[in-house]
Order: sequence, then C-alpha cells, then structure tokens
Amino acid sequence: MNEIMKPRISTQNFTSVYSQKTFGEVFGYLANNTFSREQLSSRISSYRNVHYGDILVKYGETLDVSNEELPFISANAIDKAKQFPLLKNGDVIIADTAEDETVGKCTEIVNVGGAKIIAGLHTMACRPKVEFASGFLGFYMNSPKYHDQLLPLMQGTKVTGVSKTAILDTKLLYPSFDEQKDIVHFLTSLNRAISENELEITKLQDIKKAYRSMLFPRPGEKKPRLRFKGFTDDWDTAPLSDYLTIRTDICGNDYTIDNVLSVSGDYGVVNQIAFQGRSFAGASIANYRVVNIGNVIYTKSPLKANPYGIIKAAKKEEGVVSPLYAVYNTTDKGNANFIQVFFDEEVSLNNYLRPLVNKGAKNTLLISDSTAISGMVTFPKIEEQRAIADFFVSLDTLIQTNSRRLEQLKRIKSACLDGMFVNE
Repeated sequence: MNEIMKPRISTQNFTSVYSQKTFGEVFGYLANNTFSREQLSSRISSYRNVHYGDILVKYGETLDVSNEELPFISANAIDKAKQFPLLKNGDVIIADTAEDETVGKCTEIVNVGGAKIIAGLHTMACRPKVEFASGFLGFYMNSPKYHDQLLPLMQGTKVTGVSKTAILDTKLLYPSFDEQKDIVHFLTSLNRAISENELEITKLQDIKKAYRSMLFPRPGEKKPRLRFKGFTDDWDTAPLSDYLTIRTDICGNDYTIDNVLSVSGDYGVVNQIAFQGRSFAGASIANYRVVNIGNVIYTKSPLKANPYGIIKAAKKEEGVVSPLYAVYNTTDKGNANFIQVFFDEEVSLNNYLRPLVNKGAKNTLLISDSTAISGMVTFPKIEEQRAIADFFVSLDTLIQTNSRRLEQLKRIKSACLDGMFVNE
C-alpha cells in the first residue's frame, strides 16, 4: 500500500507517500555467522557483544558503537557466540525474549567503524533490504505504533517471548527518506537534551554527596573538615530529644483525605494523592497526626536501603499522616531541614536507628516515638545548623528543577514517539 498520510506531530509540513510492507519484506534475518571457534579464540579481545537486557534500557533506540563500552566476549561464551551474526551499520537488534518490558524493544547499530560487534543471546538480528535514514528504524520500532503490534504476539509470564516468525509478519509503515531524516534529527536532539539533563542531575548529586561528607564530622570527631565562615565551635553530642519533642495532636474533623501526606525516601514529605495518584487512607482519618511545615516525621516502615525507616522534614506540605508515623516539633536547639540533611545520609540514618529498633513479625519495626529520639547525635549550634540546611536546600532546589525538566523532556519524547508515526 502506498498512499498519502500525515502523522499527528510533524516537524515540517510533509505530505509523504507512506510505504507499507511486512517486516520480512523489508528485512533479512541474520542467522549464523561464519566464524569458527578458533577464529574467536585467537582474536577474543576484539569481539564485543550486545546483551538483550541492555537494549533500549542502556543503549537507547540507537547503539552508537563508537561511544559505547560493549563487553568483550569471554572465553566461556565463545561457543555461544559462534551462533550469532557479525553486525553492520543499520542492522537492528530486537530482544525477542526477556524477563521484563524489554521484550520487543530494539536498537539500531550505528557508527560501527572497525569494531567487531556480535549479537547476543535472546536477540533477533536483522538487516534492512531497503535504505532507511540512519537511526530511523530504532525510533520507529520502539514507538507505540509499532510495538502495539507485538503485544498480542507475546507469550509467557515470568519470561516473555515473541517468535521470529511473528516479528517477520508484522507490518511496517514508513515515510519518505527525507521525512525519516527530519524525524531522526528532531528525536536525536531530544535524546541529547535528556542525556545532558541526566548528566547535570548526576553532577549535582555528586556535589551534594561530597559536601555532605565535608560539612559533617567524621565518626568520633567534633568538627567537620569544612566550615562556613564564622563557625569554629566544637559540635555537641547529645540525645536527639534535645532537638525534637513528640507532637501528639490529631486531626479530628479538621482535615480530609485530600490532606493526607506520604513520606518518600527520594521526594520527602509530599501530598499522597498528588504523589501517588490516590489516597491510601482508611475509612476515617480522625486519629491521623497533624503535620505543619517545620515538623520532622519518622516513618516506621522498612525500605530496601533503609531497613529501619526514614526521617524527613516537612518543608512545603502541611496535612496529616498515619498514626503509624511519629511526628516531632523542633526545640529551640534544632532545625528541621538540618536534621533531614543529617539523616539523608544512609549510613548516619541506619547507624542511628539500628540499636533503637526491634523487628517484629513480618519485618515490622517495633519502636516508640520517644525511643526514636533517645539516640545520641553530634550537632552544631542552631546558627550553623541553619547555614548548612540553607546550603543543602539550595542544592536540592537545583536538583528538583532539573528533575522536573527531565520529566518534561521525557513526556515530550513519549508524546512524539506516539504522534510522529502513523497507523494504517
């Protein structure tokens, strides 16, 4: 079928004649390569392998061989590697079997140069018989328009697969070469912006981690290695109860489920419905505990990295939390944001809570509100707490701004992948 069609999203006013063919008509399936065991053994260090689990998740829609550190073929994998083809620019690798959503995803090989790249286990390697713009197939075959064809063909539960025969019978609907190039240019630019934003977030997180190690004393010490100007006093070792007091007031009828808060390890204190999409509160929240900005919350729920729960400050959200949580006011010696910074470091958090918490049946945490603040901490005077807290709040604001931008870019990309290609 050749007819004029138009996608919902277009970078220019193209009026393309779209071609529709089956995958098998457009691609040739690459079966066995021609290498012997001896050849691979003698030149083992020069052959690299594309692993199915890294398709799209690590490499993206296109695998730029010049920029990626692909693993070498190990000695014990030589016999398996003999079964797989050597790849060229434009070849497409599809994950035909996987234990997660990777199945059906693909990557297009680009910039091979002199590298020797071999497809891996649980992949289907194909070579196009017609010319496509470099990178187009990777974007198109990972779009909802194409992937929706594969969903009803997938079989299995824990390990999901789609047969090579089924893939060869799927339909491809693609525009002119010029429109392909335009699509690739736009989506590649979008990918670049996403990667740059991810890199910026990583850099800011590394900066935060480095300053966290320098602005707090090492175990057994009374002074950090780095101080803000004007602070020279030793830090004080005292029970956390010197800085926090238990807050016991409950909400009664003054709040609704719209005011219920959740406490996230990554995002802190957030509105439950806004964060999780719905409320998980019980039929009545009359006994839920009131939280105001500046309060500190201890969640008595184990997390993977924090088996004794987490401690966070309410910075922007007011509301109520489950009575399973402990809520605290700060004393005139304590700054809530500083206390969160202290406990954001997993080693400090776990070392503090470990001797205080008993674990019950089904990994429940047995600890009273008062016991949770009975442990010893080493803190500076309130003025230095505020200086340190303000510094980390500024860093967190930068990280959150970049994180929001990253989510926006990803939403734009998702919309483009859905709208820049067409169905029948």
